[in-house]
Amino acid sequence: MDFSPTHSLSKTSPSFYPFSLSLKPNALKLLRVQPNFASQSRIFLRKPSLSRQKNPVIRATSSSNPAQNDGFVLEDVPHLTDFLPDLQSYPNPLQKRQAYVMFKKNFVTPEDVVAQNIVIQKDSPRGVHFRRAGPQEKVYFKSDEVRACIVTCGGLCPGINTVIREIVCGLNYMYGVEDILGIEEGYRGFYSKNTLKLSPKVVNDIHKRGGTFLRTSRGGHDTQKIVDNIQDREINQVYIIGGDGTQKGAARIYEEVKKRGLQVAVAGIPKTIDNDIAVIDKSFGFDTAVEEAQRAINAAHVEVESVENGVGIVKLMGRYSGFIAMYATLASRDVDCCLIPESSFYLEGKGGLFDFIEERLKENGHLVIVLAEGAGQEYVAADVHAANEKDASGNRLLLDVGPWLSQKIKDHFTQDRKMAVNMKYIDPTYMIRAIPSIASDNIYCTLLAHSAVHGAMAGYTGFTVGPVNSKHAYIPIARVTEKTNTVQLTDRMWARLLASTNQPSFLTSNDLTQEITVDKETFPLDFFFHFLRPQPPSSSSRATSPASSSSIDFWCNQTPHPDPCKQYFVSRTQRFRPKDDSEFTRLLVQLAMDQAQFMHKQAHEYGPKCVTKNQKCVFTDCLKLYDNTIFHLNQTLQTLNNNNESSFSLLLDAQTWLSAALTNIETCRSGAAELISGGEVFSAADDEASDGVRKMISNVLAVNHGMILRTQGEIESENARLEGNGDGFPMWFPRHERRLLRSNSGIVKANIVVAKDGSGHFTTVQAAIDAAAKRRVKTRFVIRVKRGIYEENIEVDKNNVNLMIVGDGMRVTIITSSKSTQDGLTTYSSATAGIDGPRFIARDITFRNTAGPQKGQAVALRSASDLSVFYRCGIEGYQDTLMAHAQRQFYRNCKISGTVDFIFGNAAVVLQNCLILARKPLDGQANMITAQGRGDPFQNSGISIINSQIRADPEFRPVARKFQTYLGRPWQQYARVVVMKTYIESLVSPLGWSPWGNSNFAQDTLYFGEYENTGPGSSTKGRVSWPGFHVITSPKEAEQFTVGSLLAGRTWLPSTGVPFTSGI
Repeated sequence: MDFSPTHSLSKTSPSFYPFSLSLKPNALKLLRVQPNFASQSRIFLRKPSLSRQKNPVIRATSSSNPAQNDGFVLEDVPHLTDFLPDLQSYPNPLQKRQAYVMFKKNFVTPEDVVAQNIVIQKDSPRGVHFRRAGPQEKVYFKSDEVRACIVTCGGLCPGINTVIREIVCGLNYMYGVEDILGIEEGYRGFYSKNTLKLSPKVVNDIHKRGGTFLRTSRGGHDTQKIVDNIQDREINQVYIIGGDGTQKGAARIYEEVKKRGLQVAVAGIPKTIDNDIAVIDKSFGFDTAVEEAQRAINAAHVEVESVENGVGIVKLMGRYSGFIAMYATLASRDVDCCLIPESSFYLEGKGGLFDFIEERLKENGHLVIVLAEGAGQEYVAADVHAANEKDASGNRLLLDVGPWLSQKIKDHFTQDRKMAVNMKYIDPTYMIRAIPSIASDNIYCTLLAHSAVHGAMAGYTGFTVGPVNSKHAYIPIARVTEKTNTVQLTDRMWARLLASTNQPSFLTSNDLTQEITVDKETFPLDFFFHFLRPQPPSSSSRATSPASSSSIDFWCNQTPHPDPCKQYFVSRTQRFRPKDDSEFTRLLVQLAMDQAQFMHKQAHEYGPKCVTKNQKCVFTDCLKLYDNTIFHLNQTLQTLNNNNESSFSLLLDAQTWLSAALTNIETCRSGAAELISGGEVFSAADDEASDGVRKMISNVLAVNHGMILRTQGEIESENARLEGNGDGFPMWFPRHERRLLRSNSGIVKANIVVAKDGSGHFTTVQAAIDAAAKRRVKTRFVIRVKRGIYEENIEVDKNNVNLMIVGDGMRVTIITSSKSTQDGLTTYSSATAGIDGPRFIARDITFRNTAGPQKGQAVALRSASDLSVFYRCGIEGYQDTLMAHAQRQFYRNCKISGTVDFIFGNAAVVLQNCLILARKPLDGQANMITAQGRGDPFQNSGISIINSQIRADPEFRPVARKFQTYLGRPWQQYARVVVMKTYIESLVSPLGWSPWGNSNFAQDTLYFGEYENTGPGSSTKGRVSWPGFHVITSPKEAEQFTVGSLLAGRTWLPSTGVPFTSGI
């Protein structure tokens, strides 16, 4: 950063952008980058040769010759050997059974797959396939070494006990497993250690009872505690029975198990009475629910038939999906109208519900309405002004639409039409949930349970089971949780229902045309369809629902930038009506990603026009930064889709990634401002496009922040998860990685060794990093760098995750370069080391930039690695030494030296027990230790220096009094820096903090704080009197900036991933 105030991007610098663009929102196509699900691999092959040993999991492009590629795609599930390659296999005990000896076809081979789509056109590609479920000839567990556990979560559903019974019996009867535990009371049971010893005798007749034998609960998911408990109990098979939220929890358990390298198979059995699980044909309990609903419908019909103008309403389950209501209606000829969440209805006006009821009463004298519990929620909420509340699982609490609709019908006919009606309302929902399953569901539950057992024994993990086109398959958990299965209004089944009841569709011809003609190839946002709602057929209709445009106005008016929000929604469709802020947030993220993708595309197109070195440098930076932005937005979208607001920690993750996405855009603009002058290729650069992305991300940050506020109840448990466990390392750090950090470099078991003398695998660090990037399994990978000075620049890209670089000591292992902005580079690209890969660890090594103070900005280390650790590292330079660019970073026992802004950026970064050395600057310069770049009030970033030392470099000490040294200055509008319990030498000015140039920029919006510092430079009596400067006196206020919660206020709690002792 320049020392002059013109470097401020948000105040005094012109907003340059290197691409000449004019963004027209209506020209954007809604394209979505597919999330890179960690638990899902997609294999594109010419033939279904699927042996895991023969065919590595790859992502290949299709051949240009159709004859050579039939579009076969395998969506594979993880296997224990993916991260435990040396795991031993054993013959399946079933091979000794007579039925399997006589009929080998009873075993499933790795070549067997199940097609997702069987009704296709003649020339269609073969499409998506899944691994077929069933016993395999090899297993990866010895039966007498298996310790399995079963847990049930969420609401009740017929068939849960049958699944429990058949898992126990399947493990015991088929595989001889005797050590089986039942975890009581859902995920919380792992913490409280409520367990039952299960055996076939114990569970013999539980299928005859409703409910769950193991009891259940909602929420309570703490992945770290659960996996710690799994480790402590030496459990190696986990069977998880539950719905959408539960399966998302299962996915997180699998990911943590994989990170720790545990031989634990995690199997999910999808449970949802609503049948809203994607991919599979149906969920268990659904048939029972449809059958039992007939009793309620028959009772309602008898009631209304026995009175004059009888109107009966039967409310059935269906929060987001109306399958139970639809099938129950089709199974009964006594239903006159079916209302489901997928098809909005309206009450008044031509073609409305009141009109239909009156006509049917005139014809028959009575009618029965089947109402799914999620139907009409937006109307009820608008009518009663209800708050948007959530249950413990993060699901939106439904308003009771049944009594509301009953009252509306009664009021209309008695008051407006002067017509007496007899209302009959029946709500059998809890009764249906609590009954035992019928015979067909019992059979289905048995098949699900046995499929899960076979899969776990065969070494598969991170999977769920279910029938796909009537054949049971293993499906990646991410696939069944990425979206909700809903009734498709254009499907033949809904058409059959409309024909059966002769009810109005509540759709105009224009609405129906839009539903049918949307091309899903150019509009792949399946979750958008969940938000599309038809409007009443005429403006004269007094519909209960507010107009769609009003709904969008309502949501957009709550954001910092309402105008672009409204513009982008209206330019796409006027039928978006988000039900709550979580849906609205997902829509905003997608719109931001659309624009980021458009900008990325423009960058590619403008690349060939770059002629000068400066232009090419800015082009390269911006291309990478927008690519990273799309990556972070995709992470956010996947998290929000899988979250349903149930996990406080995941919302914080999303806030971190959104903060990083916004930082990337500002960094691109910063680089353009540094290098591109107005008369060059980019003279026509238009800020409108980048401003659009920035404002949309800013809106998402604000809305997601609101969701974080409402889920603060988890803060205490989240803090406990992030705190140290007594050995000085955070709980999220796996045990084997703690050992890596504590051990001496000489005894670290390295995957690759780098040595300048040729005694290792490589002679350069970058060559080793490139080799690590090619590995298939992204578990922890250790590169040991032997002593020596390595003159090179290194880059770890965002896909090279879990990399650890270990030197022989910060004094003897040094990576050095001398790039600077004087060489025609941006500050961003001048770095000796650039780290983007998540969970990066560096230890006992120095990153150095030797450009010197005359060369200006010259970065030694640039990190945007999320959950990264730098331990016993040296970071040496002058101006802009450490660029803590974005995301969550921790520095422990490090030595950092420099002059101007030498700790800067917009990460959430904690420096603990570090030695911070001010060096001699150029004449006329002053030393600035920090320059924090938080440009949005909702970014969860900041710099926290704790229990450290701020001293003069030995060479600077004799002349230190001739120069001013400050703790920092505000680089951006909402800069945030705190210094706590740190020794400060006398070289620091009594003012403590410097303004940006000669201005008062950001002095009332920044947060600069000091708490219980010591040393001759620590006195706060002469400090600046800015509104944003705080002398912290309250331990509670100081606690907000510890490694456990790097935040301003009680609203943001990012996990920093640092070794620390709890408390301040």
